[in-house]
Amino acid sequence: MKSLLMAATASAILIGCQGVRFADAPVNEHLPTAFTERAVYPGGVAGYEFQDLVGRIILIEEGHNPLPVGLVRHTGFSPRVIPITEPNNYYRSRIQRGAEAQGAYLAFVARFQADEMAELTLVDVARAGITLDSTHIWDELLAALTRWVRTHPKDSSAQTRLWVQSVVLTRRIFNTHSKISANASGQIGHVTGVETGVYRRSEEDIQSVLIGLEAFDVDRMVEQAQPAQLPETALGDVRFVGMIEGVIEAPSEGT
Repeated sequence: MKSLLMAATASAILIGCQGVRFADAPVNEHLPTAFTERAVYPGGVAGYEFQDLVGRIILIEEGHNPLPVGLVRHTGFSPRVIPITEPNNYYRSRIQRGAEAQGAYLAFVARFQADEMAELTLVDVARAGITLDSTHIWDELLAALTRWVRTHPKDSSAQTRLWVQSVVLTRRIFNTHSKISANASGQIGHVTGVETGVYRRSEEDIQSVLIGLEAFDVDRMVEQAQPAQLPETALGDVRFVGMIEGVIEAPSEGT
C-alpha cells in the first residue's frame, strides 16, 4: 500500500516521462468597464491621504510632476473613505504584451518581452468621491468650475487640467511566470501552457496599491457645458483615462 501511494505521488509531481501537452490557456482577459474608465496614478501621494484628491484640479504636463492647482467641492462636502468589503470590480488574468491596449491599469505590460507572461489580480478595496445624483449639487459644482476656469487661464495648450470627482484604492497582486521547456517533465508547482510556450508560476506574489481616478478635463467640460445639462452628458466625452505620471505633491495652502 505504501509503495502504491509513493508511486501515485511521484507521478503527480513528475508528470510522466514524455511530458504533457497543454491546450492553450486564455491570456489578456478583458478588463471590466469600471477599470477602463479610470485614470491611474501609480505613485504615492506626498503629504496627504488619497481621499483628499477628491475635488482637486490637477495640472498635468509632459515632463513635469502633476500639480494640484485648485479645489472645487460642493457645499458641506468632506471626503470620507468608504471601505469596499464586497467588491463588484475584480480582475484576474494571465497577461502578455498586447494587454496594454485595454487601458491605464495595464499600461505597464507594454514593457514586456514578446514571450513574457505574468498573472495579475486587481481588486478595489476603498473609495471616496462626490456623488452626482442631485441636480442642485451638479449645478453648484458646474458653476464653481466655470468660475475657476475663467479666472485661471491655462499657460499653455500642452497642459491638461483634470477635476477629480472620485478616487478608488485598488489592490494589485502581481505574480511572474517563468518560461520552461515545452516538455514539462519534472516540473513542480503550477504549470500553464499558452500560445507562446509553457510557464511555471512563481511561488511569491508582489502586492501594491494603485489609485484610480474618475477625472475629467475641466476646460473642455466648461467649454461644452449647456444649461440644464445632466452630468452624464456633460462628462461623457471629457473623461481622462490615461496614466498620470510623476508624483503629485501636497497642495499649497488654498488649493
